[in-house]
Amino acid sequence: MSKLDNNISILEKRKLQAEVAKSIFEEMKTELGENKAKKILKNAIIKNAIDEGKKFRKNIDGQTKDNETVIKKFADVFELWKTGGALEIEEIKKNDDEYHFNVTRCKYAEMYNEMGLKDIGQLLSCNRDYNFSVGFDKNLILERKKTIMEGHSCCTFRYSNKEKT
Repeated sequence: MSKLDNNISILEKRKLQAEVAKSIFEEMKTELGENKAKKILKNAIIKNAIDEGKKFRKNIDGQTKDNETVIKKFADVFELWKTGGALEIEEIKKNDDEYHFNVTRCKYAEMYNEMGLKDIGQLLSCNRDYNFSVGFDKNLILERKKTIMEGHSCCTFRYSNKEKT
């Protein structure tokens, strides 16, 4: 699995989405104010991320064995986000029940900054991570204390299987 169904990387997909979202967000800001526009954008991205998590889970379930853990299935899907060097990570722990890593370079954050979307990049991208997990599996838990989009040197991803913790 290295590309999406429509044969583009997730980074390319996010760029296309961001181009449209930028125009819609600017219009909403003009009509509704920045706070309301951000709230609408955040809620729309949450719903989309949950739906995307469900779609990816259904897809991976068709390609893996039933006895594979949620962490193993998620780790397989996560490879898509790294396609083309989009993410550089430092793995800390990876087993059947936990997948811990730091993102040390994020081309998603770089792209949003280049597009002039630094103020909503967190909503467009980082906001998705928790919610993708919700759609992917109710037992897949993400804890994260830092993100590059928020100005930290890395993003701290700590996935665990709620059933095992």
